[in-house]
Amino acid sequence: MHTFEEAEIMLEELISELPPGIFNGLNCGVSLLPDTLYNSNGLLILGQYHVQPYGLGRYVTINYGSLLMVHGHLPAEAFKAKIKETLHHELTHHLEHMAGDKTLEIKDEHDVARLLAGQQQRINKKKSIKMVAIDLGGTLLRSDYTISDYTASILKKCRKKGIKVVYVTTRHNISKFPKVAELADGLVSNNGATAYIGDTLIYEKTIPAESVRQFLFAVHNVGVKILFKSDDEYVDFNTLDHAKALLAMVDTTEEPKLAEFVIKKFLPPNSYLLVKEGGRLIVILHNEARKCNGVAALAEHWGINSSEIVAFGDDTIDIDMLKYCGTGVAVGNALDEVKSIANYTCESNDDDGVAKWLDCRI
Repeated sequence: MHTFEEAEIMLEELISELPPGIFNGLNCGVSLLPDTLYNSNGLLILGQYHVQPYGLGRYVTINYGSLLMVHGHLPAEAFKAKIKETLHHELTHHLEHMAGDKTLEIKDEHDVARLLAGQQQRINKKKSIKMVAIDLGGTLLRSDYTISDYTASILKKCRKKGIKVVYVTTRHNISKFPKVAELADGLVSNNGATAYIGDTLIYEKTIPAESVRQFLFAVHNVGVKILFKSDDEYVDFNTLDHAKALLAMVDTTEEPKLAEFVIKKFLPPNSYLLVKEGGRLIVILHNEARKCNGVAALAEHWGINSSEIVAFGDDTIDIDMLKYCGTGVAVGNALDEVKSIANYTCESNDDDGVAKWLDCRI
C-alpha cells in the first residue's frame, strides 16, 4: 500500500523533472487529492484538468484514492509510473486548451465510448450474477461491525432480483449481527467447515472427536495452555463428540510462537492451522474446511455455476474463494496479496465498497 504522503513525494519529483514552460498558464498548479472519484458512467477518474470561468484559474488534480483503487497493488516504481502517466495526460489537456486544440479531449471521448462498449459486450457474453459470496469482517462489515442502510438496501435488491446472498466467515455463527443475518440466503461458517441455508446443514467437514481429544491432551501435556470451543461454549476435553473448529487460545504474549510450533507437531491428521491475532488465536480445521468448498456446496445445492458467483474479500483466507468464483473482488482495504489476484478492487468496507460495486452491476 502506497501512502498519500509517499504519492505526494512521487508527484513532486515528477513535476520537478518537467520543463517549467509546460506550467505556463497553469496558475493554480498541480495538486494531489485524497479523493476516489467516478464519472457518470461509473469509471474511476484518475486525474482532471480544470478551467475556472472568467479566467479565474487553471489547474490539475490527481486523485490518489482512484489511483490506489486501480494501481495500489503495484510496486513503488510502477505506481509512480502510473502517476506520471496521469500527470502527463492532464498536462497535455492544459497545453491543448491553451492552443485552442481539442485533439486529446476528442480522443478521450472516443476511448471512453469504446471502453463502455467493450464492457457491455463482456456483460452480454457473461452469464448473469446469480450468487454473491461475501466475507464479513473487514469486507461487508464496517470497522464498528455494522452495515449502512445503503448496503442493506443493495443486499435486499440482490435478493429481490433472485440473486443469492451468502456470508462467508471464520465465525461459528452470526447471531451477534441479527440485522445483517436477516439479509442472507445462506451462511458458510467456521472458514468453510460448515454451510447452512437457514438452520439446515448443507455441508460439513469436521475433525473426528478422538483425533481432537488426543491432540488436546498431547498439547496440554507439553505445557501449552488451551481451551476447546464448541458451539460458542468452552467445554471439557472429555465431552467432545465432534469438532467443527478448535480454538487454541494462548494467554501470554511469550507463548504464541511456542504454541504454534507445538500445535504443528501434534496436529491431527487431515487438518490445518489458521493463525490469527498474531498467534494468540490458533484455529485448527479439517483440510477440506475451506471457504471455497462451503461456497461450492451452496452453489451446487442451488444449481449455480461458479462463473455465476461474485466473491468479495479482504484477507489471505479469502483468496481461495475469490479464485474459485467467476469474479473476485477485493475491497479497498484488502491486503495487497488479495488485490493482486482479484479481478476488481472496489472501495473499502467503511465506504460501502461491496454495495457500490454491486449497485452498478445488478
